[in-house]
Amino acid sequence: LTSLKTTIRCTSSKNQGEVLRAIIPATTLEDFLDIWKPSDLIVASRKVVRDIITRKLFYLHEQKYPNNPVPLCYRPKDTRRQNIYVDIPGKDIQEKLVLNDIVEVELAVVRDAINVKDSPWRLGYASTIHSSQGLTITDTTLWIIDDFIEWDNLIYLAVSRVRRINQLKIIDVSLEELSC
Repeated sequence: LTSLKTTIRCTSSKNQGEVLRAIIPATTLEDFLDIWKPSDLIVASRKVVRDIITRKLFYLHEQKYPNNPVPLCYRPKDTRRQNIYVDIPGKDIQEKLVLNDIVEVELAVVRDAINVKDSPWRLGYASTIHSSQGLTITDTTLWIIDDFIEWDNLIYLAVSRVRRINQLKIIDVSLEELSC
């Protein structure tokens, strides 16, 4: 991983993409959906891609993993509402949360939590690469959606989230393919 980061650091975004794709073989969307697990994390370059893949993964979660908890992301409309105690859906507890914190809840309470007007919760399967800044992933697979990633040094930012190179996977998919 250190070698990869050294190689792509301070190079063009196009070069970063070429190097990453040469080292890590890409997976198709169909194959990704077959091997995805709820514990995996996904990053995308754009919100629209994040939102589409999140909906697909929630449907898949309901079908394949009904007994596994669902990740919810704390995302209040007023982003000043951070470092405060927040009621966790479906639980009789509060946790001190900041923007983009993830909590796991039972499948049965997810729809009620995310479908409330001005809800601070959204499904937490995927995030944008920018939102993942500061996150260090130690034991989980990080899937990078490679649809429009060659800008603003996003590849280096995504690669920097993990501790080991074997945690990185690439999904080769276009927005049109995702929308189907």
